[in-house]
Amino acid sequence: MATHDYNIANGSGAAVRSDINDALLAISSNNSATNPGPSTTYAYQFWADISTGKMRIRNSDNTAFVELFNLDGTSLPSSSATEVVFNDAGADLDFRIEGDTEANLFFLDAGNDRVGIADSGPDFDLDVNGDIGIREDNNLTFHDGTGTAAFRIRGTSDNKLFFERASGNEHQMVIDDGNVGIGTTTPSVKCHVQDDSLTSTTSGTNVVARFQTNGTGYDASILLGDAVSTASRIGQINGNITFHPGSATERVRFDGSGNVGIGTTSPHALTGYTVLTLNNSSQGGAIEFKKDDTSYGRLLQGSSSVILETKQNIPLIFGTGTSSTERMRIASNGVTTIAAAVSGGTQGVIVNTTTYSPAFYIRGDGGIGNYSGNNVNLSDRNVKKDIALVAGTWDCLKEWEIVNFRYKDQSDDADLSMGVIAQQVAESCPEVVTVFQEAKEATETEPAQEERIGIKEQQMMWMAIKALQEAQVRIETLEAKVAALEAN
Repeated sequence: MATHDYNIANGSGAAVRSDINDALLAISSNNSATNPGPSTTYAYQFWADISTGKMRIRNSDNTAFVELFNLDGTSLPSSSATEVVFNDAGADLDFRIEGDTEANLFFLDAGNDRVGIADSGPDFDLDVNGDIGIREDNNLTFHDGTGTAAFRIRGTSDNKLFFERASGNEHQMVIDDGNVGIGTTTPSVKCHVQDDSLTSTTSGTNVVARFQTNGTGYDASILLGDAVSTASRIGQINGNITFHPGSATERVRFDGSGNVGIGTTSPHALTGYTVLTLNNSSQGGAIEFKKDDTSYGRLLQGSSSVILETKQNIPLIFGTGTSSTERMRIASNGVTTIAAAVSGGTQGVIVNTTTYSPAFYIRGDGGIGNYSGNNVNLSDRNVKKDIALVAGTWDCLKEWEIVNFRYKDQSDDADLSMGVIAQQVAESCPEVVTVFQEAKEATETEPAQEERIGIKEQQMMWMAIKALQEAQVRIETLEAKVAALEAN
């Protein structure tokens, strides 16, 4: 057993002679070695593989060894061999058989483990570029790898194509002159589904499906039922899907844009929206909400209005967000609560109807209007704690600068407003200044937002009243002093 890298290194005479002898020994023994063979390889190099007993030669690309013959002198395969193996080493070496005019009559793609028939670039394990012929009344059989058949396809001499299980229920699907039969060997329409073993009268249990043109304008339809006049249908016309329960009359339609019409053949279309249209020539459309056959609410069309109502004395709730956070509630007695999460808690607005209209409204400029200034703040002693008299506010109040101004988004000829500047008030009375708008960084859908501060005007009102009380005390003190001076 001898191999050599065939590189004679410089050295003394004895060392060089020994290196040359080793190289000659490797040559004379055909680089005999066990697998994986010589460590240094060259194109067209021989290798006596004593592991497998085969003579091999290196290919021209110096990428793999190719088998030549057995080391015992017999050819490949030997007379005692039970199989013929090509490319036993598993090299990425394609194999091709040419025909008279087809260069790739048989092509083996070794790198991808695929076989092509008239195809030099097979995309599947077996890729055929041409017709495949199977004599009639013979099967194309699918099996489990041990010879046990599971499914087969067969074309017969009477021009039928059978798809069937290899055992049990045969003729599971038949194609006969363009008609497809499932459960029958004599389909009479384009698609005929039949199961004579079913006897249940429960709706949806027995299935008979037919696809056919019926001459009433439908491109195709499915007929459910054994009598045409009372059968239900699912149809397709001009790209629309139609449903006809119990008769040929259309009751539901899905149009090509996804709009749905119930009771109409013309679902309403609204650009940018998917629309559900409910129609009835008597009263109109309605949606009923039930649980265990008990009605809890409905949306319906009145004589001149659209009505959304609840039943069972339950409220009507409107929510937003992925968690359906409650934003508005209409109780069964008509009281409406509008709630929105704000800094420091949840603030609600309750609106009751009165004989005055409107009793309460929000103005376009952000102000609030109501009937006769009927604002009420809860001030009962029983709901307050930490009650203490306010210290003097005179020194704070006298620092306020009362100014006239317009907001930047108002026109130049808008009426001047009177008020204060929050930053100036904060210098002397920071307790009445608060964040009106929090700062936010820009997102993909919203621009950046700067912080804006506001003032607590009601607190300022009470501070002004306190300062007025202090002024009244000072006035009364001065009046007493003046009266005393005048008496003297």
